[in-house]
Amino acid sequence: MSKIATRCADDPAYCISQDDGGRWTVKLATALGYSIRDAVAPAQAVQAHSTRDLIMALPEARGRPAAAAALASSETPLTLMAASSMLRGLPLETNEGTTTMATLSAEANAKFSRALDLRCAALRTSANNGSESASVELRKINRAKSTIALTGCSYGDAFTGAGLDARDLITQIVESSGAF
Repeated sequence: MSKIATRCADDPAYCISQDDGGRWTVKLATALGYSIRDAVAPAQAVQAHSTRDLIMALPEARGRPAAAAALASSETPLTLMAASSMLRGLPLETNEGTTTMATLSAEANAKFSRALDLRCAALRTSANNGSESASVELRKINRAKSTIALTGCSYGDAFTGAGLDARDLITQIVESSGAF
């Protein structure tokens, strides 16, 4: 079995072993019998992913999902290193402030979710009939629903993060449903 080490992207004089994760100078690794591979440039490795997806995939985001979602949907562009550093500096989140269930009863949450699904169905019909504005709003709502499912953040935070007017949209949904 051949031993392989990958050159570090940040310091090409060093490499990291594929089998045990050891870090050596390229000269020492070669002397130990390792074949040295060139590092893949970070831009090439993550080219297919958006910055938002990459921020949500950071290890620091696991314990801070709402903060990660807020950073990922921020209008100000962040590097992955900056987002990682910011998330590390925050305390781990608890379910008290990050879930929609904290502010809505289970029954009210189910009613609102159903009313939101009905709005999405109406928007989908309009979008299929050629309405560009309905198509854009539907994409934004679907993004917000995905953020809620992924992070447990509030509807307001998710709608705002998706570029929607949260207060207006929530008011429209509540008024149109008649269930509240």
